[in-house]
Amino acid sequence: MSTDANRPKYLTKNAVKTILDAPDYKEIQDLKPVFQILSVKDISHKKSIRDRIQLSDGVHKILSIVKLKINSAPEQAYKANDIVRINGFDLKTISNKQILLPSNNFDIIATDIDTQIGKPKEYVEGEDEDMDFEAEIPYKNNPEERKEESDVEMKSPNKPTPCKNSASKEEIKLQVTEAEMEDTKEEPSPQKSYEVDDAYTPIKTVSPLNSDWIIKARVSKKNKVKEWSNSRGSGKLLNIELIDRHGTQIQATFFNKAVDKFEPMIQEDKVYIFCKGTVKVANQKFTSIKNDYCLTFSHLSEITQTEDDTNISKNVFHFTKLSEVSNIGAGKIIDLIGVVTSVGDVNSISLKDGRQKDKIDYEIADNSIDGGMRVTVSIWGTKATSKKFSVGQIIAIKDLKISTFKGVSLNGGDNSFLCDATQLKLKESSELQSWYRTAKDHVNDINSLTEGNQASGTPSLRNVRLIKEIEENSNDDLATDPTVRYYINARVELVRNDSKMVYMACPSCKKKMTEEDTSASTYRCEKCGMSTSNPVPTYIITVKFTDGTGSIWTRIYGDNALPIMGNTKPEEVHKMFANDSEESNVEIRNFLNSLNFKEFSVMVKPSINSYNGQESLNYHGSNVKTYKPEKSNHFLLQRLSLFEAPKA
Repeated sequence: MSTDANRPKYLTKNAVKTILDAPDYKEIQDLKPVFQILSVKDISHKKSIRDRIQLSDGVHKILSIVKLKINSAPEQAYKANDIVRINGFDLKTISNKQILLPSNNFDIIATDIDTQIGKPKEYVEGEDEDMDFEAEIPYKNNPEERKEESDVEMKSPNKPTPCKNSASKEEIKLQVTEAEMEDTKEEPSPQKSYEVDDAYTPIKTVSPLNSDWIIKARVSKKNKVKEWSNSRGSGKLLNIELIDRHGTQIQATFFNKAVDKFEPMIQEDKVYIFCKGTVKVANQKFTSIKNDYCLTFSHLSEITQTEDDTNISKNVFHFTKLSEVSNIGAGKIIDLIGVVTSVGDVNSISLKDGRQKDKIDYEIADNSIDGGMRVTVSIWGTKATSKKFSVGQIIAIKDLKISTFKGVSLNGGDNSFLCDATQLKLKESSELQSWYRTAKDHVNDINSLTEGNQASGTPSLRNVRLIKEIEENSNDDLATDPTVRYYINARVELVRNDSKMVYMACPSCKKKMTEEDTSASTYRCEKCGMSTSNPVPTYIITVKFTDGTGSIWTRIYGDNALPIMGNTKPEEVHKMFANDSEESNVEIRNFLNSLNFKEFSVMVKPSINSYNGQESLNYHGSNVKTYKPEKSNHFLLQRLSLFEAPKA
């Protein structure tokens, strides 16, 4: 302890301002400022004793972190209101705050101060109030009273017990080097945790350029451990999602040894302190989190569970509107909120590896365009059976993967999160409820992004096209998606008069049969190897469709041709061609002419065929339905709305 003669009368004037405003703090090391300790809080690690203290010059305060050597415990610990002299220091930025780190030693000048000196506050650059204030230190006047108090042991509950037999009352010098401020590579104690929010780094400030961070965050989602094995080796990984008190999310990944070490202790919805991880650029293809970076933790990282923090949210969604899904691309991960318009049955699907997996299909709609839009959402695995939603329910789903096979569909699995959105009290939920009250009476007219939805027979809005568009884009579309299909609303300009528009099909495989015995009227299937006298007459017609922008020839097979043929059975048309007479020819021409100018909605699939080295673009039609002008116009208007700016 300093003698009366050596004890300063005042705290160092403007010490905090001088330190923080200095262009280079290393040039003011001879300042040796005298501060009062405002508060002390233990933030110790295993085998490492740390304190977080607030220092004051009477006008301003500054945060400091002190680390003591475990094998050189002081005889006497400092406490709030004590006066100390900092003989050397470094500055470090943590959570956008300047932290003072004693880098040489500091002296405890007085422990007999009962009150806080002045009214210190956070320093704001540029302010000039109270700059002339000198904070006098109110020492006690009676030396004997000071001696009695100094004989009382002052120790923090987590500090080593001082030596009671020591008679030395010399000045205590706490060696705190910059190297000692770095985390050791020893495992942290599971019983210890940081307690001070000021020392935590907001996730939004984390980047590869900042390696010295400590994050306090909730595990909002914990995925299942994935294992892999290939020619380069085998391994496993674990992905979790974190969210901090500022509402910022980030994905974190563990590999191999880190999985073994941390997976058992990490629980969904619990709050932890994370440090000693690596920051990398995130691959947005595999996460719906809107963060440019992600974290990777090794077995040398430090993760400690702490008490729950009600300031940290449990779930954050980044919803994508259905009108935007088509422009995002296959394989990307999104969050969705919408109203359930249909619910399928749970089915067990056989996978390629022989396993069985449960699946349930939902149709979910939103109001992202006028008239609404919907999409098929398939939920796989345990989530398909653990919770089932009903028609009219507003649901929020996190982590759905976009598929562009036969239009656009969404897939979720065990790593997805599904919930009743009304419980989240979201603005989107109330808006959807209001919209669905009027939309539920014409659900079948809501356009679907998913093709081939045979339950509703609704074409994909994104693939309703004018014939001119099909002619211009087919080659390019086939280059990127060989399964591309279009929907057209067009009228029949001509059904080609062809004696082969009806063929004899195999009752078993539906392939074309050849006449084996004319006298016996038997036919043979080359594929099945069977012969029969009862083949199935089947349509194979060629139709020219037009819609005012252009025309295309389309081949249509089987029952798909029935609406165009006026529901006339192929047997009857076959009989017309069988009677080789002028009267029959007239009958056929009149019949085919009667089919012209009828209007239909048709699904058209383009394909490129090669013959004698020449490639040609052909079209095949299916899913033929009666044309409804009001619905066709509705489709076209909604297609135009796709090109409008999304609603705010």
